[in-house]
Amino acid sequence: LLPRYHAVADDGHAVKAARALLLAQRVSSRWAGRPWVRLRDDADWRGAHCMLLRGVEGDEPLWVRGAGFDQAWEGVPLL
Repeated sequence: LLPRYHAVADDGHAVKAARALLLAQRVSSRWAGRPWVRLRDDADWRGAHCMLLRGVEGDEPLWVRGAGFDQAWEGVPLL
């Protein structure tokens, strides 16, 4: 999956989020088997990475940049 992160045209936040997922996987491994651990194995963590990639790949921006400014919300449909 790493080459896909490098291909994302953003300001580096996707790679930082991917690194955070990898660190979280490493740190949380000491609590493996506990009922409150939601991401239990490598497949679960890979799914989290795929979810992140779905949010950042493609031509259309899916994340709002500069959310504190009104112009950042132009073109974003109201729910």
